[in-house]
Amino acid sequence: MGSPRAVEVPRAARLTRGLGLAFLLVVLGLLILYPFGMLLYGSLREAPPGDPGGLNLAGLWRALTLANIELLARTLLLAGLGAALSSGVAITFAWLLGRTDVPAAGLWEAVVTLPLFLPPVLLAISWGMLGAPRVGLLNLAASRWLGLPPDALSTYSYGGLVWYLFQYGVALQLSMLLGAMANLDASLEEAARVSGASRWTAARRVVLPLLFPAVSGAFLYWLVRGFETFEGPLILGVPAGIRMFGPQVYELIHHRMRPEYQEATALSVVGVLLMFPLVVLQWRRLSGRAFWTVTGKGYLARPVKLGRWRWAAVLGLTAYAVVVVGLPVGQLVLGSLSPFFGFYEFQRFSWRHYAKVLSDGYVMGAIRNTLLASSAAAVGTLALALGVGYALTRVRGQRRLIWAINLLSWLPLLAPGIVLGLALLWAYAFAPRWLELYGSVWGLVVAYVTLTLPVAVRTVQGALAQVAVELEEAARVCGAPPLLTLLRVTLPLLWRSLAAAWVLCFLLSAREASASLMLAAPGAQVLSVALVYLWSQGRMEEVAALGIVMMFPVLLLRYFLGVLSRGAGVVLR
Repeated sequence: MGSPRAVEVPRAARLTRGLGLAFLLVVLGLLILYPFGMLLYGSLREAPPGDPGGLNLAGLWRALTLANIELLARTLLLAGLGAALSSGVAITFAWLLGRTDVPAAGLWEAVVTLPLFLPPVLLAISWGMLGAPRVGLLNLAASRWLGLPPDALSTYSYGGLVWYLFQYGVALQLSMLLGAMANLDASLEEAARVSGASRWTAARRVVLPLLFPAVSGAFLYWLVRGFETFEGPLILGVPAGIRMFGPQVYELIHHRMRPEYQEATALSVVGVLLMFPLVVLQWRRLSGRAFWTVTGKGYLARPVKLGRWRWAAVLGLTAYAVVVVGLPVGQLVLGSLSPFFGFYEFQRFSWRHYAKVLSDGYVMGAIRNTLLASSAAAVGTLALALGVGYALTRVRGQRRLIWAINLLSWLPLLAPGIVLGLALLWAYAFAPRWLELYGSVWGLVVAYVTLTLPVAVRTVQGALAQVAVELEEAARVCGAPPLLTLLRVTLPLLWRSLAAAWVLCFLLSAREASASLMLAAPGAQVLSVALVYLWSQGRMEEVAALGIVMMFPVLLLRYFLGVLSRGAGVVLR
C-alpha cells in the first residue's frame, strides 16, 4: 500500500500546524528526554535526590565492577536464551493460527497470548508457588508419582527464570507475528511445492525469509524486554541467589542501610546504553512494518490444510494452554481456598482469604488507585498517540520535526520500568515545588503514559494509515475546519482502533510493577505493589485470592480487546 497523500492546507494554516508540531515535540521532550537527562545527571551526583551534593564518576566506576559486568552478562544471556526458545514456538504457533485450517484459531490466539495481559508479578508468584521445593504442586506430584527429589522441578532456579521468560516471549512474539503470517501470499508456498520442494523446505526457503523483518523484530523486541524484566527475577531469582539487572537496581535503593542512588542510577545508564544498539536495530526493522502488505493480481490467502495433523495441532495447543495458563490459574484457585500454602485438603477449603483481602483497607486503596491511574494514563496516552500518529501520517514537510517526534515516541523502549521509575524519581525531586508528583497517583500516571506510548502510537498510526485522506479533504472542501473534520470524520472512523488502544494501554498500565515499586508511596499504592507487599510478608493465600479477583476484569477486558481489534484490523503487539 502506498503512503497516503497529505492533506493540502492553506498557507495560513501551515504556521498553526508547525506550532502544533513544536508543541507536540516539547511535550514528548518533557515526558521522555527530561527523565533520561535527569537519569544521566543522577549517575554523576554523589548525593541522594533532593540533597545538596557534587558531581563525580564514582557511581559509574562502581557500576562497572566485575560483579556488575557479570550481572549484566548473565541478564543478557538469560534474556537471549528465553527469546531464542520462545521465538521458535511463536513462529510455529503463528503459522498454525495464521496460515492453516486449525479449528478455533481465534480462541487459541486469545488463550496463548493471555500471559501477556496478566500482571507479571502475579504469574511469577504463581510459578513460585507451583515450583516451591517440597510444598509446590509440581514437586509434590513429581515426588509422589515419579519418585523424584522434592526440589527436582523447583522454579527458583535458572531453569525457572528461563521458563518465565519463555512463556511471556511466546505470547508477545506471537501477537507480533500473526498479522505478518496471515498476510503472506499462499501462492508463493504453492509455487515452491509445485517446483518439488517439501512443505518444510518451502517454509524454510520461502516463508521464513519473507517474514525475516517481522521475526527478527519480534525477537529483538523481546530480547530488550527480557533484559529489563523485573518481577520474575525478583520473585524467582533473588531467593535462589541469582542476581539480574532489574532486582539489583531495586535492591541498591530499597534494601541497603544507606540507599546507593548513584550506583543504581549509573548501573541503569549502563543498562540503557547496552540496549541502545538493539533498540535502534529493532526500530529500523519495525519502522513502517504496519504499512507493508503482500498484494498484487495473484494474491492468495487460502489456508493450508493440515489433514490428519489438524487434531494433532489442536492437541499440542491444548497441552501448551494447560501448562502455561491452566497450571498457574489452577494454583491460584487452590491457594486462595486452602487454609495455608502447601496444605491442599478439599474439606478445609474456604472463602476466608477473599473476605480478608476485600476488607483490607490497603488492598482496596490499591484497587482504587489502579483504576484511577490506569484509566487516566490510557486517556493521556491515547491523546498523545493520536497527535503523534496524525503527524506521522498526515503532515507533509517538516521532516526534521517529524523525524524527531517519531524517534521520541520510540525512545521509551529503551527504558525498563525500573529504570524509568528511577529516572522519574530524579526528575520529580528537582521539579518545581508546586508540581509535587513523587509519591502521588499522578506521578504513576506520567510513568504509565511514557511506558505505553510506543504501543499506542503504533496502533493509532496503523489505523490512521487505513483512512483515506480524501475523506478529510472532502470535509475541508465543504468548509469544515481541521478540528471539526477530526471530530466528525476521522475519529468516528477510528473508534474501534482507538477503543482497542485504550483498553490495551489500560491493561499494560494496570500490570506494570517495576516503575510502580519505585514511585508508589503509602496512599498511592497500586495492585502490583500490593501483590509484592503481600508476597514479601509471606501472605501467599491472600496473594492467590487477590490474583483471582484481578483475573476477572483482565479476562473481560482481554475479550473486548480481541473483539475491537478484529473489527478494527489491529494486530495486538
